[in-house]
Amino acid sequence: MWKVPPRGLQRYVVWPVSQSPGQIPLQGQNDFIREWLPWRAEYLNAILEGEQLVKGGICEQCSQAEGSVQGMSCIGMHVWCGPCAVKAHRNLPFHKVQRWNGTHYQATSLMELGFSWHVGHGGVPCPWIRENVLVPNCPGSDPKDWHLVLLKERLFPASISKPKTAFTFDVLNHFLIDALECKTSALSFYQKLKRFTNNALPDSIPVECLFQFGGLHSYSFLGFLG
Repeated sequence: MWKVPPRGLQRYVVWPVSQSPGQIPLQGQNDFIREWLPWRAEYLNAILEGEQLVKGGICEQCSQAEGSVQGMSCIGMHVWCGPCAVKAHRNLPFHKVQRWNGTHYQATSLMELGFSWHVGHGGVPCPWIRENVLVPNCPGSDPKDWHLVLLKERLFPASISKPKTAFTFDVLNHFLIDALECKTSALSFYQKLKRFTNNALPDSIPVECLFQFGGLHSYSFLGFLG
């Protein structure tokens, strides 16, 4: 039998009931490496399996079309056709996806697959206009309130009068914690985001330095963290 501590940092540790925490021999880094080494080949094979055409190349949603799109931000291995991938990510616009090109998976985006984020309408198309839009500029909204529409979508606007850039609450929390714990500057954090987007060619990211961060200072002033 194993005992799980009820609270505190010890909740991440389990130990036999017959032993108290003080009696458990501690393992060092080398011990963990020695334990893992016999499994090295199995780990590599498990990782490389995800680089092959997943699930026979059949869409798991419709079971009819070619499943060429793989979700990289999803838990587990999933594969869809383009339309089903867009449908599955209707409320997950920031997930990363890859597309099978015949020999390997290649980075793509939900937008390239036809995804449109209908901001201000709960993910459904704007009832006022027929075009797909990514910003809340429909006739049914007041331009002066666009920054509030973004805020209700959990996107913190970079400006009030003409918001063209917005930050997810998640990225703002990450920056605040990085700044507090690692003393990361705004510019360094921006460079980090570029690496996450395209580690091979970070300078190819078509986005200017966003960390003028009036939005960040406002967010921090409101006391949001975590």
